[in-house]
Amino acid sequence: MNVWVTGANGQLGQALQSVSHRFPEMRFFWTSHQDFDIRQPETKFCGSQNISSWIKQNHIHAIVNCAAYTQVDLAESNPQSAFAVNAGGVAFLAKIAQRHHLRLIHISTDYVFDGKKNTPYQEDDATNPINIYGLSKRAGEEAILNIAPKNAMIIRVSWLYGMGENHFIKTILRLWQMQKTLSVVADQIGSPTYALDFAEAILTILPKINHDKPQIYHYANGGEVSRFDWARTAFEWQNEAIKITPTNTKQTFQGACRPLYSVLNTEKIQRDFALIIPSWQDGLRRYLEGLA
Repeated sequence: MNVWVTGANGQLGQALQSVSHRFPEMRFFWTSHQDFDIRQPETKFCGSQNISSWIKQNHIHAIVNCAAYTQVDLAESNPQSAFAVNAGGVAFLAKIAQRHHLRLIHISTDYVFDGKKNTPYQEDDATNPINIYGLSKRAGEEAILNIAPKNAMIIRVSWLYGMGENHFIKTILRLWQMQKTLSVVADQIGSPTYALDFAEAILTILPKINHDKPQIYHYANGGEVSRFDWARTAFEWQNEAIKITPTNTKQTFQGACRPLYSVLNTEKIQRDFALIIPSWQDGLRRYLEGLA
């Protein structure tokens, strides 16, 4: 299977590259926005070839779309940029998948929900994004559902971390080195998801997709935790002495509203693809061991 991965330099793209050696039956084509900008599909692939010709030449069988505008706060003042990638670019890829009969996995987010539930969100729960980022990601989902390519899957993931510098755990570790005291929100509840676990799940699922119309699934490491307890656990396991105090979302407002509860129910993806999903504690422990 020849797999085209967009957004290969992002957090999930890097995680897919890290686990790709475990899938020798797949041949990967890694691209970033410098190679091909999904916002401007009329541009030439790598500056010389249109995308349809490139797909045919390389016998591409599947797309994993990791390309995304993920700057949640900045999206509030740059909605056009967020929608161009998260909606317009996704619509283009859905049309490409339909035209060339490709499998498609698109990554979405828990931020399509408003956080007003107190039990894990299921795939058919009503969406109601409360920030521009969530609205743009929901628009991307709707584009796939409306274009309706066969063998397309939308996977919503929550609180992804593990690769690169721009994720919650890496940020708090960096802040701790600078100031030795931290305040972390205690009223946002979710399921931290280790990027390497999610990447392995994606590549396990990809050859098994067989749907007449797009399907939505949820993936997250098991269990739920507040950001405060997640951070406190990370420091405790590293035996670091740090003063960490709880605060709330209203006191730390940064521009974009966040859902206070965005735990995802993952029973469907576990059942349909026989996945065993590690707990958030297990994922965090392996991540911290990798830093040692």
